Amino acid sequence: MLYKIRLLYLFFAMVFFSCKPSTKNIKLIGDDALKKPNIIFIFADDWGYSDLGIHGSSFCKTPNLDKMAAEGIDFQNFLVVNPVCSPSRVGVMTGQYPARHSVHGHFATVESHMERNMPDWLSPNAPLLPKMLKNAGYATAHYGKWHLSNTHVDDAPSPLKYGYDEYGAFNLPSRLHQMHIDSTLYKTIDFAKRYKDQPFFINAWIHATHTPHYPKQEYMQQFANLNEQEQVYAAVVAEYDARIGELFKTLEDLGIDNNTLVIFSSDNGPEITGKDMTTDDNSTGPGLGSYYSVGKLESSKGVSVHCSQVVYAYHLLCVGLVRVLLA
Repeated sequence: MLYKIRLLYLFFAMVFFSCKPSTKNIKLIGDDALKKPNIIFIFADDWGYSDLGIHGSSFCKTPNLDKMAAEGIDFQNFLVVNPVCSPSRVGVMTGQYPARHSVHGHFATVESHMERNMPDWLSPNAPLLPKMLKNAGYATAHYGKWHLSNTHVDDAPSPLKYGYDEYGAFNLPSRLHQMHIDSTLYKTIDFAKRYKDQPFFINAWIHATHTPHYPKQEYMQQFANLNEQEQVYAAVVAEYDARIGELFKTLEDLGIDNNTLVIFSSDNGPEITGKDMTTDDNSTGPGLGSYYSVGKLESSKGVSVHCSQVVYAYHLLCVGLVRVLLA
């Protein structure tokens, strides 16, 4: 019962409602229904609702996420707690509105926090999902973007203070090592391999599709038929879709796909297309700018901020989860 309560917390922390699930491939299998499920939460950054092929993208190719949505649950009508980065992450971590913690915007400089009456970081004493899961017997890890403080703040707590056994991240306090963005899902895969024999929870907060953009040549070549803006954006999306596919393959190879809940979500809607061809970030380095941010919102259905949100439980106890959510 304890793990079901924790999963309820995870679902409500993400604040989504009114889904249209496809359950044709979802079923309970033997003892898998009795185990604590592994949980991997992939949190994209500024990824648009219509940047998935299954959501109608005219130029992005996302075969792995499309398969995930088709075989799992595709949430199509919901609200996120804030249209910018840090507050959305506070909502996920705490299950509470970020205003409760005075996080009204993104973490930046100490001076800007004072002007906005914000703290310099999310308090480690807040109710925190990783701490709750760790207390329930989970191995816990955070990989990827942090931004629950900022590189401009030197003395903010390490992610280890928030209930994680280990981490690798960027957008961290400046005294801490800034992990390369490409490592996020590779480290996620490595953690799953090392902890395959016990329940684990991983927050994998990927950089895509936030600026700066870092398209790889092999993916640029796949979209040579597109205009320059769409080519760059589609290449970034395709790279992360491929890495998510590698994660799925790893779970299958490890034999834990039947007991792993994988969630993909964007933190908010896509970034506004700007005029900057290049930009720099003091955590991730220089890259291409907002001119190439051409994520789409076309399929949004009248909610204030619309983003991609998909849950894939492979063959795992989704029926049981739905039953608990409705109880």
